Amino acid sequence: MEQTTQSLQRAMFSLKGEGEDGPPQDFRLDETAQLLGFTLAETDGGLHLDLGEDAWLRLKQRLENADRTKTPADTAINVVYDWINASRWALENCRGDILMRVPDTAALCSFREATSFEKLLAG
Repeated sequence: MEQTTQSLQRAMFSLKGEGEDGPPQDFRLDETAQLLGFTLAETDGGLHLDLGEDAWLRLKQRLENADRTKTPADTAINVVYDWINASRWALENCRGDILMRVPDTAALCSFREATSFEKLLAG
């Protein structure tokens, strides 16, 4: 971290401070960071992306808002499709239990129509 700080200072930059995002994270120490709704971590010598809790919260909120539309079931299915497409690059390498959280979240919001992940992916 010290070497990074020195390199940035020579270029007249600095690491972010203790603001909203917190201090810089050292992935080599099993620390993680949040970026655009994703969790970044070092795994097997490489950068691993996973869906962060913010991404799941946004899915839940959008599903809850779907209930206020004229066609809640159709809106909920579109919400899930859109969320999957926006998250696809992180979902491609996710474990199966993470993938099953999508229809489980829809079911918790009373949208049984969006509970079959296979149907959603085939759609």
